[in-house]
Amino acid sequence: MNGLFKFCILLFFCFSFYTGVSQESLQRHTVSDGETIASIAKTYKVSTDELQKANVGLLSGIKVNDVLIIPQNGAKSDGKTTYTVKRGDTKFSLARSFGLTIKALESLNPQIVPTLLEGQILNYANENHIKKLPVKLESYVVTKADTKFGIAKKFNTTIAELERVNPYIVKMLLVGQTIQIPSDNFNSTTSASNNANETVKTAVVKNTVIAKKEPTEKYVAPVEKAIETLPPAANSNVNTSVTYTNLAASLNTSKQKKLLFFLPFSQSEYQSYKIDDNFDRVSDKFKKSHLEFYRGANLAIDSIKKLKLNIEVDILEAKNKIKKPEIESLAKLQQISTYDAVILPYYDAVDEELAALIEPDNIPVITASLLANQNPSSNLYSALPAANLQRKKILDYLRSKKGNIIIISDVDRDQSRAAIAEHAPNATIIDLDTNGTFSKDELIGKLKKNQVNFVILDSERNSVFISSTNILLSELSNYDIQIAIMESNLIPDKSDVSVKRYQILRLLFPSFVPAQTPSDTNNFTAAYLKKYDRIPTENVLLGFDITMDTLLRMAQEGSFQNSAENQVTAYTYLKFDYEKNAKGGYGNHGIYILHYDSGYAIKEIN
Repeated sequence: MNGLFKFCILLFFCFSFYTGVSQESLQRHTVSDGETIASIAKTYKVSTDELQKANVGLLSGIKVNDVLIIPQNGAKSDGKTTYTVKRGDTKFSLARSFGLTIKALESLNPQIVPTLLEGQILNYANENHIKKLPVKLESYVVTKADTKFGIAKKFNTTIAELERVNPYIVKMLLVGQTIQIPSDNFNSTTSASNNANETVKTAVVKNTVIAKKEPTEKYVAPVEKAIETLPPAANSNVNTSVTYTNLAASLNTSKQKKLLFFLPFSQSEYQSYKIDDNFDRVSDKFKKSHLEFYRGANLAIDSIKKLKLNIEVDILEAKNKIKKPEIESLAKLQQISTYDAVILPYYDAVDEELAALIEPDNIPVITASLLANQNPSSNLYSALPAANLQRKKILDYLRSKKGNIIIISDVDRDQSRAAIAEHAPNATIIDLDTNGTFSKDELIGKLKKNQVNFVILDSERNSVFISSTNILLSELSNYDIQIAIMESNLIPDKSDVSVKRYQILRLLFPSFVPAQTPSDTNNFTAAYLKKYDRIPTENVLLGFDITMDTLLRMAQEGSFQNSAENQVTAYTYLKFDYEKNAKGGYGNHGIYILHYDSGYAIKEIN
């Protein structure tokens, strides 16, 4: 793994060099109420023209909490202040304490966008814009008789101060919550049962959740009832057993390699976009996703070229949903047999047909489309773990835990049911009606005492997730229950279903990315932000990783196939662990099993 990290560091040095050194000393300013372009320019001793040039497109109408780039010659007298993240801090609590929005905090500290980690050093606004955090805090566990007013009075503080230090109690104070009290206000006579002398380990809660009513949920009583009966999360370990290969250490740079991209635009059209254009004006979602993907790909290509690899990259312009005859015509016209590999980002209907067409030439075709099942062509590589592999990973894990597996499933999910029959034949299936309903008594009747009950929710309907978890939350005091999802795309959006349900019921799910963001991802994010003044999208990260991995495997002494079968790699986002499937193609088995624990962290299961 060390070799891989050294390689990644080399790439980021190259990438940082490529972005130019002119942005190294940039400052940022968060717009406050009453400020204008002129007043900000005057504060930093720059002209309004210089300020506008540094913030193209943003200053047409500034508003409170906008983050502006200050030109190099602008220098504010009180400078930036730093803060070291402590265990228990959240983005919300820190932003609130610093007088910023979460967006502004992330703009100042791009390394925290994926996740906030203990020990990270954050930049925030100047001394005049912050509210100091307490030097020391003590913990207190909320009892049934407590109110915000009562606690504030008891510890000689104010409700506003309590909410500032404990932002998760703003909406509701709940029995069992562990809140923080500034040590100067802490009452030494507090009973031992309230953990008065316990060192603060977490700023969140014990055995409870943030209670915030979601607009799409009308019934939340089971959530509140579950607070006092939340079972502790099972111990889990981070999987560190994987051995990664540094492909950069074994490059063959003597031969030229040719890579072809299928994209819905030409090279000249792509180059017509300016460096500060983040494709926001592109209304065609298919084209925009490919523009972002190819931007990430270009960063990988530039980095590879600095490693002295002789590569030629071409684009075959192809519209979405092209037919088989058109594929054959385009392939012949492009002389596709002369290329060493082909990347098709999101052409769902094309990848398998193209792979079959050029399979006799043994040219690898790498797709970023999320295939539903195994692919038959021996030269087709699915860079994103297919749904059938996700199902297998989850079911194999649950079966190994020897629990009671219950699956609430739509009757038309044939591929899910085939996976269940193969990997968890003893599981109990509860069929959903056409309107997404099922019998509450049937579900409760399937739960077992003295055994963990794994309840898999296998439906795309949010209503099923809500109704199922309502029942399960109400039964937590009687049974040990954990919910699971077999496919990552079945997890409801947090704007539709409250995340507190995931936390209380310890949602277990497959993921393409690990629970803890690697340092290389943070480095890439920071470098990208410096160059484009924008956090990289998922498409950018996929474009970088898939292109980097493809180019490095192309440049090995052996074949692409040999590298894919024997070498596991990882870069900024994905883990590439290709395995040949029963039908002949290759799927990426780089899947992590993650779960929410009772402390609201997402952890990786070994």
